[in-house]
Amino acid sequence: MKSTLILHIRHFASKRPHAKPAFLLCGFGGNIWQVKPLIRVLTNAGYNVTAMDFSKEVLAKGDPTLLPALVSEVVALAEHEAKRYPEPILLVGISLGALLSLNLLRRSPHFSTGVMITGGDIVKVAQRLYGEKVWPQRYDELARR
Repeated sequence: MKSTLILHIRHFASKRPHAKPAFLLCGFGGNIWQVKPLIRVLTNAGYNVTAMDFSKEVLAKGDPTLLPALVSEVVALAEHEAKRYPEPILLVGISLGALLSLNLLRRSPHFSTGVMITGGDIVKVAQRLYGEKVWPQRYDELARR
C-alpha cells in the first residue's frame, strides 16, 4: 500500500507469548523514535506495536484537503492491517494521533478500544497555530457532527 502522508511505519514485537496487537499513532511533528519509552511499556505489557508517524505537511501546508486525506489513508491502512489479527486491536493516539484514533473508532468495526493522549482540543490548537486555513470548519459546526 503506497503511503504519501504516513512517513514511517515500524513494528515492535513483544517478547511475551500470545501478544496482542496495538497501533500507536504519533502526534503532529512527532516521530516514532520520540515515543520509544511508550512503545517499550506497551511491548513489556504484551502488545505487538505498529507505530506510525506523519508528514508535517498535513497541518503546516495550509491545504485543508490534507487532513481528511491522512484520515482516509490511516483508516485504509489500519483496516488492511486489522484483517491480519483475529483479536481486537488497541489504538493509542497522541495529539493528532488521538484524532486519527477517534476516526478509526468511528469508521471501522475492527476497532473498539483506544487510549487518546492529548493536552486539549486538537482543532482549536491547530486553528490557533495556523488559522482557519488548516481546519476550515468552525468549531461549533465540527462539534455538531
